[in-house]
Amino acid sequence: MTKIINLGNGIPLILESIPTAKSFSFGIACRVGAIDETIENEGISHFIEHMLFRGTKKRSSVEISEAIDRVGGEIDAFTSREVTMFYSTVLSKDAETCVDVLSDLVMNPVFHPEDIEKERAIILEEIIIQESSFESLVHELNIQNAYRNSAIDLSILGSLSTVIRMNQDDLLEYYQRHYIPENIFLSIAGNFNEEKIISKIEKLWSQMENRPRKKNSQHLDIVYKPQVIPKNTPHVHICVNATGTSYSDKDFVTLQIVSNILGAGTSSRLYREIRENRGLAYSVYSYISAFEKTGLFTSYIGTVRKNYKRAIDITLNEYFKLSTNLVTVDELEKAKNQILASVLFDIENTRTEMFRNLNDYFAYGHTTNVNEIQQKIENISRKDILTFAKNNLNCNTTSFTALGDVA
Repeated sequence: MTKIINLGNGIPLILESIPTAKSFSFGIACRVGAIDETIENEGISHFIEHMLFRGTKKRSSVEISEAIDRVGGEIDAFTSREVTMFYSTVLSKDAETCVDVLSDLVMNPVFHPEDIEKERAIILEEIIIQESSFESLVHELNIQNAYRNSAIDLSILGSLSTVIRMNQDDLLEYYQRHYIPENIFLSIAGNFNEEKIISKIEKLWSQMENRPRKKNSQHLDIVYKPQVIPKNTPHVHICVNATGTSYSDKDFVTLQIVSNILGAGTSSRLYREIRENRGLAYSVYSYISAFEKTGLFTSYIGTVRKNYKRAIDITLNEYFKLSTNLVTVDELEKAKNQILASVLFDIENTRTEMFRNLNDYFAYGHTTNVNEIQQKIENISRKDILTFAKNNLNCNTTSFTALGDVA
């Protein structure tokens, strides 16, 4: 059973009670990421994510880790282009400890200068590692190319120059501007005492002061222009794009099915055609990058110089086939079953449910249950796939990034 309540300062709290669960998961999402940055402070959202683990007004970084480790729990975070997420999972009996530690971490950071220097060194190394890991780098450069001239084209990690320049005042000002009730969303899932947890969360989070939120009105059109980047490596890493959807779009489930048919697993069209039938690549898969107002569909192919152009042509051809021919009944049924199974398999995973509820809230302003999800999936027809492909997977809505031995 899932419910949503609003705390006194307007922060939404999503609760999903799973009485049979042995664990408890708590997530804090702040609506801030690379999209809120400028070329001058690129990477600052990610820098702050790191700094929040460096200590609070009442806990050192060691005490934060030990508080969760002591109860056998896990704690982590990530920064995306639109959201910074902090989360923890513990045994059900330790739910209040989880809430206390994670809330303290997000609400009461101290930004000590010596800790800033330590994290700066770590992030600079992270940037260097990403730039030398070409399979990882191609996805970042692909997004930047597709959304050039918008905030989405900024790197989540930032650049060496921007991270070197950031100081304590920059971090404090950005934190105070964005970590406000209007940007915060809380989600819990698992086996917990509802009255105690709500009371504790209300007491902790009522301390967060309301301040005006700066609205983001970025122009987010996709640019369909090929990008070829020579690198000293024997491989070629390719991302082939088509128009996707936002995560709240009515066609998002259709896109999930399209992605499954084209590039999910060893029986998908791209894997079968590029790897199994022709032996042109060692890795082939598809994925969706969905944002609040836009989205991109991408297929990745890892190959070598002599094969990369053919691999791109075959991928685009498979895209176009979907826009001219109905998928088979069996193919559609298989894709639906795989997507539904991924939901049902995780139904008692408290962390997965906590994340799913947050995603639903971001997309629709409410949560959805399994029956609603199943109905959305079942309602997609072969004609829906064809119509979507005609609009989104045609020669005017595709592009690619190729990185590696392409000179």
